[in-house]
Amino acid sequence: MASLSRPDAADVPSTADNSSRAARTTRWGLILIALLFLAWRGPMMYRSAGGQDEECYAVPGLTILETGLPKLPHLPSRNPESPYYRSDEAVYLEPPLSFYVQALFYAVLPDLYGTARLVSAFAGIAILFAMARFARLSGGTPRAALWGAGLFMMSRWFYFNTIAARPDALCTLFGFLAILSTEAWTRHRTWRWLVLAGLWIGLGGMTHPLALVYAIQLAVWVFLVERGWKRLLGPLAMAAVAVAVATLWIPLILQFPETFQIQFRNQFLHDRGGSLLLRSLWPWESIAFHIGFLWPHINPWQFLLAIGGAIACLVFGRREGRPLLSTIGWLSISGAWLLCGLVGAHHPVFGYFSYPSALAFIGVGWTVDRLSRWLSERGRVGRAAGLGFAMLLVVAMLLGSGIRVTWAYFRNWNRIDFDAPRFVEQLLARLPRDATYLVDEEFALDFIRDGRRTLAFRAIVEGAVPPSTPYDYRIEGRSTDRYFAHLRWDDNLLWTEGDPRDPYGIYVKVHRRKTAETSPLR
Repeated sequence: MASLSRPDAADVPSTADNSSRAARTTRWGLILIALLFLAWRGPMMYRSAGGQDEECYAVPGLTILETGLPKLPHLPSRNPESPYYRSDEAVYLEPPLSFYVQALFYAVLPDLYGTARLVSAFAGIAILFAMARFARLSGGTPRAALWGAGLFMMSRWFYFNTIAARPDALCTLFGFLAILSTEAWTRHRTWRWLVLAGLWIGLGGMTHPLALVYAIQLAVWVFLVERGWKRLLGPLAMAAVAVAVATLWIPLILQFPETFQIQFRNQFLHDRGGSLLLRSLWPWESIAFHIGFLWPHINPWQFLLAIGGAIACLVFGRREGRPLLSTIGWLSISGAWLLCGLVGAHHPVFGYFSYPSALAFIGVGWTVDRLSRWLSERGRVGRAAGLGFAMLLVVAMLLGSGIRVTWAYFRNWNRIDFDAPRFVEQLLARLPRDATYLVDEEFALDFIRDGRRTLAFRAIVEGAVPPSTPYDYRIEGRSTDRYFAHLRWDDNLLWTEGDPRDPYGIYVKVHRRKTAETSPLR
């Protein structure tokens, strides 16, 4: 395991590479990439309606400002088999840190889906800076650092996580900070870096269970680097700090201990997917399951690019004597392995894989830099080929980057069905306040912040509440048409706003319940 040994001088960028000019080039290049990301994704982030699961992830920050507790008031389940059991009182489905960070954004910005998404967006930008730092620490040039960060910013691995109200990007960021701290400990061997790594792991664990992946990896790292009795002391010290941070959840748990127990059991301690230990040691079924979902979702080209990047880290690290680069490759590969094993073959996840893929794209940056330099040394033809290669790579990344939907939002800038805040404001103005609304994920947050009695569509569909739960109006959006068009409801269509035929625009179908006595589902 030479890649985890104490780094030698080759791990630290040379004096020339570490000059103020190189640092300035990297810094301004990253700022430009970050601004490009915000200009490219920002308008759609603020103008699009709610997406998958955002009616769960975007709401708790709002209730924290109102009551001090993360809640899902539109999921008032009393079903002890549901992960949403009493989630209208308190939410324990996920660790709460991302919700409290979200509340800070809600405190100064409008209560919109776009505001909740900013947590992921800024975490994503910080990940790009951390990637560049890894590239430089491993001996890469500023160009390698910027290629890796820039291509990852354009990728679908990054795209889906950073424009959605989810905790994945924030948890990944804490993982990168923990790795940077462990790398600093490896060089300096001062305990404060291990304490800091434990702090980041603990904060990651307070954000999402994904943190368990890098907690295991860094414990192994410290174990392999240390000698003698410190092999155990180092990982234990790091774990102790992480656990101490996680205890910050206890005061919230003690307010509703039974609710915590039931929600946590239903969300995490189920037996779907088989034994956790067995599938972690032998995760081939899980790996095949997740590849089956990631391959079409990420697209084959970008999926293979990430695998190639991880392999490139190992190859360049070994060939050029860069132990840290080899370690990055192993962290990427083992991270994907652990994710597949821990999640199992019962539930597709995409956002979690932003962690190993971000590490892999450091190797992509190295590869592009090395190939470009090799071509530039081949005279005029080589330089032209290098420029063509760079342009081809950028164009290839643009395919599947959401450029069509982004262009649709810019092209239809003045249309209300491409501006969710205006669209929902107009919709709410047409609906009576004294009514109960069964609302799709696109509009749940908007109805809640407006003080409407709101029931999440998934509450009935997923059995969180009885099928007979009454409502007055059903607010149907694109997600219902996409996933639940086969369901038949005991209500009448009143009107439609927007164009359901437009693949990118916002639309809503407003239904009125026929009778209060019959079940809403037929």
